[in-house]
Amino acid sequence: MRLIFLFLCCIFVIEIFQRLNVSNILNKIADTATGALATIRTKEVPDLQKEMILRQSAWHLFRHSISLGFAVILVFSPFLIAAALSEILDRSFLDFLISVKGLVYSTLIMMGYVLIRKIGCRRVRPK
Repeated sequence: MRLIFLFLCCIFVIEIFQRLNVSNILNKIADTATGALATIRTKEVPDLQKEMILRQSAWHLFRHSISLGFAVILVFSPFLIAAALSEILDRSFLDFLISVKGLVYSTLIMMGYVLIRKIGCRRVRPK
């Protein structure tokens, strides 16, 4: 039963991670931070314009950070739901999830599912 919970949680985590496009959010944060640093370092832009540009950059960083925070909560929600269900039934899943054996199983399941997903996507995509 624990392995079934773990398998389902790992698949849901990977699918949510792919659907929310977390890497795109991280790239936006990095681009905004890089642009803000480039603005600070330029000598051609007056200080007043730098302040306005940095305020906009700060707003964009805040907005992307909030969306990243919600994405992280959603990505780990299957494990939280499974842990809550396990707490109702028995405590074995949470203990299993924290153990070395559970971490190794979850890593292997996730790596295997990602590889199978990549192979499947290559075959399905038209050329």
